[in-house]
Amino acid sequence: MLYDAVPVWWHFHRKGIDDRIPEVLEHFYCTRCWRDRQTVSRPKLQITRTMPDTCPLPYPDQQTWKNFMSRYRS
Repeated sequence: MLYDAVPVWWHFHRKGIDDRIPEVLEHFYCTRCWRDRQTVSRPKLQITRTMPDTCPLPYPDQQTWKNFMSRYRS
């Protein structure tokens, strides 16, 4: 499954969870594996330019995103 990085960052940021990539991956698991075998299977990270078809997570509002970007681009 493909996820857009911005909504994933926003989700973890709002929840107060560490939003660095290694820590974020610890929160993802295969629900089918869990349902069938009661085992946690962690996903592999692959960075791609392919955009996801749908994203179940909301984007931050435009002002929040602009503030975040200006803070880290300086």
